[in-house]
Amino acid sequence: MNKIAILVVSTIVGFALFYQPGPRNEIVLPPPPTLEDVTEADQLAAFTAREDSLKETTLQDLKGLDVKTIVAKLAEGDRVEDVRIGIAGTLSMQWVRFEYLKKIASPQELVALTRHKNAVVRCYAFRALVDKKPDKVFSVLLQHLHDTTMVTTQSGCTGLTMQTRAYFLMIANLTPEQQAKLNRLLPDSITYALR
Repeated sequence: MNKIAILVVSTIVGFALFYQPGPRNEIVLPPPPTLEDVTEADQLAAFTAREDSLKETTLQDLKGLDVKTIVAKLAEGDRVEDVRIGIAGTLSMQWVRFEYLKKIASPQELVALTRHKNAVVRCYAFRALVDKKPDKVFSVLLQHLHDTTMVTTQSGCTGLTMQTRAYFLMIANLTPEQQAKLNRLLPDSITYALR
């Protein structure tokens, strides 16, 4: 069906749906919504539905991919992104990939990925360990105290560049005992810089 035929059919259907005989058989269309009619809750619901649909589409695209392929996609992203990025708070596709990696990778694979050549992959693997297997976090963290590779991060509209070890320390959720041990191991300049 060509575009003109579709336009004609949709016009006729629209006419039939909204035809309400008035005093002189006039067509009475409902008034268009005004800005006052659309509440903040409606806007949030529309935004959330759009975001959920986007995330579901992306997750469908990732289904069936193995850990190696997901890791390659994360490495291509070239930065560690939080769940929402940019001034509009757009859902991060890097984050969706990270969530999928966390779901399909075993704790042993995640530990191995913290030694990956790409710093972004190391950071995402460590973050997944923090969420999935917190008892492994401190020993992995100790192995990375000298990882000075620079990594770019983005959370909301804030972008930072930091050392990989700083990112690990920032998200590690250490116990007071672990923090005390770490303070003894790190030079004062690093400990001070990471407070």
